[in-house]
Amino acid sequence: MPDSLVIDLNSHRRNAPADASEPLHCRECGGEWFKLDGRAAGLDEAEGAVTLAGDGRVTGYCGVPKCMECGALAQ
Repeated sequence: MPDSLVIDLNSHRRNAPADASEPLHCRECGGEWFKLDGRAAGLDEAEGAVTLAGDGRVTGYCGVPKCMECGALAQ
């Protein structure tokens, strides 16, 4: 996985506003569940990927979040 395509969530969380702990909602339908679209992020694969900490927390991802309800990309 090219480093330029990986989103480092630890860095992202440190720089996020205080109210960023609320779930992201799809701008189109209000859904809260997303899957990672690899092709929209420039990957050769349809699915994105995540990196995990030892306790199971997601620490980074590669792909563009795509709403599971309506298919809109969260960019």
